[in-house]
Amino acid sequence: MLRELGRSPGNVLLAMPNYREAQWAGEYLADAVDRPVLVDRSSSNEETEALKRRFFDGDGKVLVTSVRGTLTEGVDYDGDKLACCAVVGVPLVNIGSPRVRAVKRAYADAFGEDNSCAAPRRSASGRSSAGGTPPAPTTASTLTSRPANRRSSSG
Repeated sequence: MLRELGRSPGNVLLAMPNYREAQWAGEYLADAVDRPVLVDRSSSNEETEALKRRFFDGDGKVLVTSVRGTLTEGVDYDGDKLACCAVVGVPLVNIGSPRVRAVKRAYADAFGEDNSCAAPRRSASGRSSAGGTPPAPTTASTLTSRPANRRSSSG
């Protein structure tokens, strides 16, 4: 499919799930199509602008980038600057990664288990619970004063 997309007439933008896969796709396409293949990478604003100018300068190029890259959002592809665009894969977050687990734990530590997106835990009896410390009981000192609910005449 990448080869067919890369052979489309005009300038072609291919958005991969991440820069690593964009690099792989660019290397593959460099051998599979008979046209210039430009590969975006995480870089400075100046490098990104230079790459964009090279892509817009003329017709018949392939630009491979990350879906979350700076060339997929807020860029004006008007006129003949772009003839074909495809998103090849969705950038899914690995929710089991140590980094994501650490973020979840930090969020739970800061705001309480009940406000985290941690999966429910099972007790020894097999019952599901949110885990962690139960919320503090509500007392008069923890309530904020709010105006009484009033019905409006408008409905």
